[in-house]
Amino acid sequence: MEQLLASTGETPRPSVLWTLTFEQHASAPTAQVARDSSRPEILRFQGPALDTVYDEEILSSVREAWKIITGQNEDGFMKFEDRNNVANDADEL
Repeated sequence: MEQLLASTGETPRPSVLWTLTFEQHASAPTAQVARDSSRPEILRFQGPALDTVYDEEILSSVREAWKIITGQNEDGFMKFEDRNNVANDADEL
């Protein structure tokens, strides 16, 4: 980070205003979606697999949360109405 800040050549030298770190820990599998015991309005998702590939099973967790929030079955999950006056991406090719 120091090299990046020094490379700007600005005086006074810029400083870092904010940083974020991320740690990922493996844990025992839990229910896909569960309500937080202290705050029931919060839904907790099972952590993603620690693999380097995208785990499509994450959509199952999103579907479960969607059903809890909306109270509906999965018939409407990821079904979107057409938007008027918006070109389809395939039409632009």
